Amino acid sequence: MYRWRQMSKETKDFHYSEYSCHELNFFLKRYDSAYFESTVRPFLINKLGKSFMDFYLLDMDLDLLNWR
Repeated sequence: MYRWRQMSKETKDFHYSEYSCHELNFFLKRYDSAYFESTVRPFLINKLGKSFMDFYLLDMDLDLLNWR
């Protein structure tokens, strides 16, 4: 990912579709917030089975006592 900032949107989309995971999503939120907001956030919002990490990345409040 050392060349991430030099990649085109299409190349980023290709790599994201190949390697999508919580760790990559966390990295993108911190490293490329514009890409996270335009691509990753809509994907996570529409994800049916959200995990704790998904809620965290979306900055959603989560009642930990009643979660799951």
